[in-house]
Amino acid sequence: MKKGFTLIEVMVVIVILGVLATVGMPKLFGMIAKAKASEVPVAAGAYTKLQDAFIAEKTALGTWNNIGYIAPNGGKTNNFCYSQGNITDTVSTENIGTGIIGWGATNVVSLNDCGATSWWSIFITTDGSNSVNYAKNLSYEPCVALTKDWTYGGTTLTGTCENAKDVPVKVEEKTEETIDPTPTSQQSYDECYNQCYEERKHNGKNEHGIEQSCQNQCKNK
Repeated sequence: MKKGFTLIEVMVVIVILGVLATVGMPKLFGMIAKAKASEVPVAAGAYTKLQDAFIAEKTALGTWNNIGYIAPNGGKTNNFCYSQGNITDTVSTENIGTGIIGWGATNVVSLNDCGATSWWSIFITTDGSNSVNYAKNLSYEPCVALTKDWTYGGTTLTGTCENAKDVPVKVEEKTEETIDPTPTSQQSYDECYNQCYEERKHNGKNEHGIEQSCQNQCKNK
């Protein structure tokens, strides 16, 4: 005779599956988002290497065409669109001012908590010599979890891939809430009254008389 599952056993299995789904699904979605975003560091690394080689030869920053850089899938994949930022012609390393964006990628779809049209941007600065520094900036904080070595803040691109422009991202400092240790007038009155009441009650005073006496004594606190 075949024995089936009882209702309690089925319910226990359902509960276990529910718990596993609750714990596992966010991690699964996070891993999928990281996998989709993995093309960004690879593409950015290829760009900086080619730009470094061009700088060493020309003492200038070049456009993507100048340095021989080709963005993934010609500039647009299923998940990202790529922009060469503000470098539209060869720029001497002495003339980039406070910095310039030479590469950017924006996600065309949401990646878990990282909303669509967030930007990964390479902001280039120089120390006055032929060498340059590449700051890897992000426009949206939740995207930090997707790519290693990218920082929220700094100057990034914004807008759509076709109409991107650079803006500084203002990172709001998180401040801890402080509690004023100075007691309020109500706190001072309550403390005075409680202390007065206990002292006079201990000395055997009449309860009604204690209340009136303490109220008069503490009313100016």
